[in-house]
Amino acid sequence: EASSDIEAKNEELEKLRADLKTSEEKAAKALQLANKIKKAATEKVQTLNEEKRKALVEAEQGKEEAIATLQAEVDSLRSIAEQSKIQLEQLLSSSEKKIEELTSSHQNDILSARS
Repeated sequence: EASSDIEAKNEELEKLRADLKTSEEKAAKALQLANKIKKAATEKVQTLNEEKRKALVEAEQGKEEAIATLQAEVDSLRSIAEQSKIQLEQLLSSSEKKIEELTSSHQNDILSARS
């Protein structure tokens, strides 16, 4: 009876060892899977951070280009306004001279008519 008890305990011990080995293998596989998931998550975060950085750089470049374009348009409009102002001043000056010439000529005509 003692030997059958020992045999039964040995079988139970072997079963426990087999269960332990199976549990260790499952734990190792779970750890490998967890490491793969962690690696994939880390890579995904790095990819997202890189995409965000690129988007910010592109947005900044777009903003700088828009500002440069607007500045060029403002400068162009300012130049056109300045040229228009000069042309108007020349036209006004020319008109004033013509009015003076016509007035003087008219006065001369009146004086000549009187004589």
